[in-house]
Amino acid sequence: RVPLVLRSLATNTMIAKIVIVIAFACLTIAQDFDYDEGPQPRPAPTRIRPGFSGTSPSKPSAPIAILKQINRHNEDGSYTYGYESADGSFKIETKLPTGEVKGKYGFVDDVGKLRVVEYGATKYGFEPQGEGITVAPPTLVDETTLKDGSLNPEYADQYYQPEPAPRPAPRPKPRPQPSFDGYSSPLQFAPAPQRSASPGPA
Repeated sequence: RVPLVLRSLATNTMIAKIVIVIAFACLTIAQDFDYDEGPQPRPAPTRIRPGFSGTSPSKPSAPIAILKQINRHNEDGSYTYGYESADGSFKIETKLPTGEVKGKYGFVDDVGKLRVVEYGATKYGFEPQGEGITVAPPTLVDETTLKDGSLNPEYADQYYQPEPAPRPAPRPKPRPQPSFDGYSSPLQFAPAPQRSASPGPA
């Protein structure tokens, strides 16, 4: 027989070995995880100047100065805002009380040329204009309707029937008053003759 002390010592040794194996397993698993805080931010793009042939030591660039600025909002919903900066870029935009927006912006491109884009947002949509931009042709005419707004018969679909214009619901007719055929008004009696209080013959 194994004494009790040796049995408890063997049990404690076995438990210690199991704890050590579990600790090593946890450390091994922890090494596989990458604990960085997500993707690092990419550096801001820089302009390439003509004749640029490589990287230069990065110097912190000073913010570009705003030379002129306008920001006007009117009570009718119209506004004008814009700026002009020291690097040659600019923007100005105006919204009219009708909701129409017009404006333009400009910037100096990679070869040092000032590019200007004018734009407008009318009832026909966004309409940019400028050198080097491709613009979709505007929608010219809606041929499916006539000038009076009715459907052009050439485009009428035999299965399509436009909804009729809503009409107000007819007023309900007043209910006739109930008649009671067997009913007669209360009887009127003639007043009873009045007797005089004069003494009569004695």
